[in-house]
Amino acid sequence: MNLVEFYGHGGKSPGGTVILMIGRSGFFVTTEGIRMQTKKQWAWLVLVVAAGFEVGWVVGLKYATTSSEWVATILAIVISFILLIWTGRRLAVGTAYAVFVGLGTVGTALVDHFIFSEPMNRATVLFIVILLIGVVGLKVTTQAKVEEKEV
Repeated sequence: MNLVEFYGHGGKSPGGTVILMIGRSGFFVTTEGIRMQTKKQWAWLVLVVAAGFEVGWVVGLKYATTSSEWVATILAIVISFILLIWTGRRLAVGTAYAVFVGLGTVGTALVDHFIFSEPMNRATVLFIVILLIGVVGLKVTTQAKVEEKEV
């Protein structure tokens, strides 16, 4: 089998389902499903960006001293929560929040260690790995909302 193969009639079966085989993975996607899959992928990407802003504002709360640093911290808070709200409308809210907090926690611990030279022992690394396994597990097992609310 080639790396990418299409099955059905010209890539589509009579029912409108496209079957795309990539390696050993198979994707059964309807025309509507392609759109939903794309929205789901964007939601996860936006959630990771939101967690990045969370790391920024958490670090800012600890280390900000000038007015421009405080403004940047406040902007990071606003942006992170706007992005979290957006993803909460496309993914399960509990899962989105858990991933947001988990990635933010891991990111903050890593920034503290690598940028601000905070000590990190083996137990901390172990628990960060366990937290990341949980975050990845939530992402893998979560389905996108079937009906999406429009803003």
